[in-house]
Amino acid sequence: LERSNVGKLGDAPKKVYPIPSGKFPPAPAENLEFPNSFGGFSNDGREYVVNLSHDHVLPAPWVNVVANPDFGFQASADGGGYTWSDNSRENKLTTWTNDPVTNRPSEIIYVQDEADGQLFSPTFNGSSNFGSTAVSPFDNIFVTAYYRRKVEGKIVNRTKNGMRSRVKTKEANAPLELYLNYKYSASGNSQFEVLAKVNLSENFWLGASYKLPYGFTANMGITVQRFTFGYSYEPGSQPESGFSTGTHDVIIGIRLGEQKKFKRVIPMLRSALKSNPIENHTARFQETVEDPDNINIDESSKKKYYVVIRAFADFAQADNYKKKLIGEKYNANIFYYAKEKKYYVHLLESTKQSEANEEAKNLKNYTKLKDARVLIVTGGK
Repeated sequence: LERSNVGKLGDAPKKVYPIPSGKFPPAPAENLEFPNSFGGFSNDGREYVVNLSHDHVLPAPWVNVVANPDFGFQASADGGGYTWSDNSRENKLTTWTNDPVTNRPSEIIYVQDEADGQLFSPTFNGSSNFGSTAVSPFDNIFVTAYYRRKVEGKIVNRTKNGMRSRVKTKEANAPLELYLNYKYSASGNSQFEVLAKVNLSENFWLGASYKLPYGFTANMGITVQRFTFGYSYEPGSQPESGFSTGTHDVIIGIRLGEQKKFKRVIPMLRSALKSNPIENHTARFQETVEDPDNINIDESSKKKYYVVIRAFADFAQADNYKKKLIGEKYNANIFYYAKEKKYYVHLLESTKQSEANEEAKNLKNYTKLKDARVLIVTGGK
């Protein structure tokens, strides 16, 4: 760090210098009892030595409390702490941040070198107290990918109250599910996890995962009606020796309400019949029936847009297909296009292109009429 001239000790320093590590080297791990990468007990058993650096801190604050009935204070391994009188919550003399992760200090000890004005702090937090921290939304990024396939229910035999019947099971996931999880951390604690889950039955599953750098985890689960019970075991394979001897997690869940299936809302089709048509059983060329040779488009010069389904060279085939569509509740009609010499079965006739295009799109997406298309016809051409 660059030198900075500091006036009186009470003035806020521009730069704070940590005490050189060479003067107070960390305790060697071989001189500690039950050591791990953070420290260990001293040989005489009277102290717990914690070795810290700016890129190697405790995973959570280590706080020691010293108090009597009238007064007290706390001090953490990295220098944080506060003081109170009578009641640690109601009568704090210095501030305290109830944060189980960052442990921001409100009391720091400083030592000033009167020869050059440099200010030192023997505590770990002191040298970084006046620094700035840049936070970015990309400091932590979580990415997941998975393979999971739905399977339809099966017809199985079930016996209830002495009676055997065939029932269809619910839709479920395929027996094998795979998951890949990656967490990027700007602080250097990035993790990668591979997880496999096997559905042995509709209500029972087993799983296993491997997370770098932590190791293997095994889990299982069972579903009984609305309740889900899960169990997970992580062996003592943490990256820090002596940090963990294994964990057992039990999860209990309950489903409230009935499971719902969300479907896309089908739009209102303009070509759908609003009521059942009245059929007149008449001969093909009777006066009240349109002659196929007279089923022509309007010869005006204005463009018309037809949502057509199929085209036929024979009127009888077109008429049969029209009746089929009417039976399926579509407002089907026929017109003869002299230019192509074909009978077109159409569901919508419009002078607006946007209206015809929207209807054709909806018919393709929400009905079985995948051949729906828009035919543009100009009168007199």
